[in-house]
Amino acid sequence: MEGWGELSYRVDQVFDWIYKKLIFDPMQMTNLPIPLREKLKNNFSFDLPKIVSKVKNMNTKKYLMELEDGEKIETILMKHSNRRTICVSTQVGCSFSCGFCATGLIGLRRNLHAEEIVSQILLLGKERKKMRKLVI
Repeated sequence: MEGWGELSYRVDQVFDWIYKKLIFDPMQMTNLPIPLREKLKNNFSFDLPKIVSKVKNMNTKKYLMELEDGEKIETILMKHSNRRTICVSTQVGCSFSCGFCATGLIGLRRNLHAEEIVSQILLLGKERKKMRKLVI
């Protein structure tokens, strides 16, 4: 941010909005000056993958997600007795052809970019936050 003429603490403010509050629209980052919000909106993509489908099993919830280039990946939320874990995709497809796995049937298409991997975690955090608000 210093390269933009902003004070260094602005980075912490943006990280707080994204990683703690799970807000991805710079215009909603109300403690940032409006010119900075506009710069962020015009220079960065805050888009998350699109959830195509959700399949819930007893202790798992599979999310089929579509990336910006149209490729699809799966992210799985697993519920354990005392915690939850997330299995994130790091590739589109797989080079192994395991008989029990549909992902291997398409072959390895490409590795995911770091932001595509992180966005899976952020999206599930946003989903869980939304679900907690619905519980009465």
